[in-house]
Order: sequence, then C-alpha cells, then structure tokens
Amino acid sequence: MTDRATVVEMLRQMVEGEDYRPLDRLINDLTPEQATLRPEGAPYSIATIVWHTWYWVNVWNVVIEGHGDPFGGLDPDLSWPEVPAAEWAETRERLFASLRRTAELADTTDLERPTWQNQTAGHNLIQVAVHTAYHIGQIALARQERGLWAE
Repeated sequence: MTDRATVVEMLRQMVEGEDYRPLDRLINDLTPEQATLRPEGAPYSIATIVWHTWYWVNVWNVVIEGHGDPFGGLDPDLSWPEVPAAEWAETRERLFASLRRTAELADTTDLERPTWQNQTAGHNLIQVAVHTAYHIGQIALARQERGLWAE
C-alpha cells in the first residue's frame, strides 16, 4: 500500500529541493544559449535533460490519468533530442506544468489503482520522483561543469 502523505512529501522535496538546490533555481536563470550548450565530450545539454525529464513525467502522468498512448506517438528511444535555443523557455515551462500536474494527481488519484505494466498510480508517482531527482542531479553537475554554478 502506498501512503499518500509520503508520496506527496517526496514530490514536494524533489521539486523544492529540501536537501539540494531547487529545480527552479537550477534552470530559470539559464539563457537559451547556456541551456542548449553541449560542450565537446558532454552527452547532453541542460535543455536536453530538461526535455527528457518532461517527456517521462508526462508519460507517467498520462499513465496515471488512464489516457491512451502514454508516449504521445513519440518513440521513447528518441527522448534525448537536441533542443533549439528558441524552444528553451517552452521546454522549461512544460516541465514545470507537468510537475504541477503530477502534484495534483498525487493529491487526488487512488494510489492503488492499477495503471500500466502491472503497476499502480502510486508506483508511477514514485517513478516520477526518483527519475526526476536523478536528472536534477545531472542538471546541477552540468551547471558546475560548464561554470554556471552560482551561490
């Protein structure tokens, strides 16, 4: 059984950064050029990590909501696209909108309801928290490596 208070708190800490810099402080101040920079040898730009994170948060939201194709017709193997500088603001805002939707779902969904691949809504919410926290760490490291870390 998944405890709602625990899931809600886990998602809150993930976004608000209880033990680390919050997501909004990691990405809101980046210019499109900084966000889309992919230095030689780096596998991804920060914008690509944000897009990938949005993509999977959105997949799990669709699964939890019980809608059709959770991949929205996109190939999940192509979830690491190069994001053009002109699309940075939209990419960032899509992630925040999807995370707000996740928080709403955590408050309102039957967490024991079966969803997809023999999982439950509660399990999917935990997936959002763990997966997103992983990528928040990647973003923090990428900022540090690119000299974009500011106290």
